Amino acid sequence: MDTYKQIADETNGQVISLTKKEIGRLGRFVASTGVGRSLLGAGSDKSSSSGRIDKRDGTKVHTIDFLVDDTVSNLLVTVSFTHPSGSCYLLSPDFDVKYPEFTSTSTNSRIYEIHRPLTGSWTLKAVTSISDGFSYRINSISPSTLDFGFYFIRSYGQRETVTDYVIPGESLRVVLTALSEKEKMGNARLEVVNIHGDVLNTITSLTRNPDNEHQLITTFSVPDVTFRLKLSGKTEAGLSFSRTSQQTIIPSRVVLKPMSLTLQKRTLGPGSKGNIYLILQHYSPHPLTLNIRYTSSVGIIKRVSPSSIERMSPGRRRAIKLEYEIPRDTLEGTELRVIVMASDEGETIKGTCVYTALVTKYAST
Repeated sequence: MDTYKQIADETNGQVISLTKKEIGRLGRFVASTGVGRSLLGAGSDKSSSSGRIDKRDGTKVHTIDFLVDDTVSNLLVTVSFTHPSGSCYLLSPDFDVKYPEFTSTSTNSRIYEIHRPLTGSWTLKAVTSISDGFSYRINSISPSTLDFGFYFIRSYGQRETVTDYVIPGESLRVVLTALSEKEKMGNARLEVVNIHGDVLNTITSLTRNPDNEHQLITTFSVPDVTFRLKLSGKTEAGLSFSRTSQQTIIPSRVVLKPMSLTLQKRTLGPGSKGNIYLILQHYSPHPLTLNIRYTSSVGIIKRVSPSSIERMSPGRRRAIKLEYEIPRDTLEGTELRVIVMASDEGETIKGTCVYTALVTKYAST
């Protein structure tokens, strides 16, 4: 389970344990999340604002309030408990208790699906023992859902370029693009939140892009923890809304990313052999000794080189090669996932890269 938890943390997922009988019952929910999905909120018991301790019976009650606006035609809430003893309920704006569409009898994970939900403030309450925990995700599943995209811009003197990594403490520009015409950008604000849902920073000075009325631009300081972006504002009908980015951003002074040649290799054939190439670079103020570790599905990685780099200078780049071999009996359509981590000896500074590929007999050689 620890391996699945690591994959979920690195790829913005949520672990839900199921029995074989429960997988079939869950199928229609998986199919329904593929179209028009946007994240209203996500977090866990570690959020500093989501719990109070009831000293009478040793339980902890977590209260999560979230907004549902007029663009949400289907509401999907998933709650996963660390232990089966946890419980939860969902309360609509008119104080109607909603019951889950799906409950796992083995872990007490629950899924709520609400069609045409009332607009306004909803409440999710989760009850656990003091030592237990849980995680939750709140999604809008709608054909014309309100959502937003973003990208970061780094300045190099007079030159600016879009960047695919962020360094703790640096100042970056972020460009937000609204993906729905139902959003009024005038009262929008941006919040930087951690993976538990706590607000790290609030930015209200957003400037409209003169070349694109659906874009907002602002500057913020990158935190030193994994974070998401949360955009709030008004819909066309004047209702308040909030959307949280599906993607989590992991700041690091160690940057590990695939070479362009590797990015083009997204399909692999059964029985094939080859190499995955990554680029490693670090931005710490002093030399680092870095160790390279990896985990992979179906044991496809046979060797990594180099496995460690002694006293690597700041700003210097090194190529990392992973030799892979796909078993001949690997089923067609299997998704392969490789997680590579570079860290210093104390693991206080580290960078992570996730590479995925699909097994198919039609893979290019």
